[in-house]
Amino acid sequence: MNAIPGANAVRWTLGAEAKLRPALGDDLAIIAADVRDGRAELWYSPRHGYMVTRFETFATGRVELVIVGAVGEGLHEMMPGILYYARKHGAAAVRVHSRRPGMGRALERWGFELAEHVYLRDVDNG
Repeated sequence: MNAIPGANAVRWTLGAEAKLRPALGDDLAIIAADVRDGRAELWYSPRHGYMVTRFETFATGRVELVIVGAVGEGLHEMMPGILYYARKHGAAAVRVHSRRPGMGRALERWGFELAEHVYLRDVDNG
């Protein structure tokens, strides 16, 4: 696929894995396999860090570019290039997964809206 302006698609490395570990958490191994197998892409920007993306197609045919996780500074500075990339590949929307509460405020400046909350509770044996 063509590059996101300001970033280059790169191979999964141990260095990238170490940087992305906090953002990807328990899903790290699955996402690493997705990148290695071509189901997701790893991007690197010297100014902004690492980002993992994938395209998802729904039963309705709707396509979304998903930012699975990112680390670094200035993702908002890359947003024009990300939106261009998504449009160029036929995506109707960009969806961002983040564990950072402040990310929502930054994304709202680009017209993003909160789509869902996800709640998690461990199940104990008692």
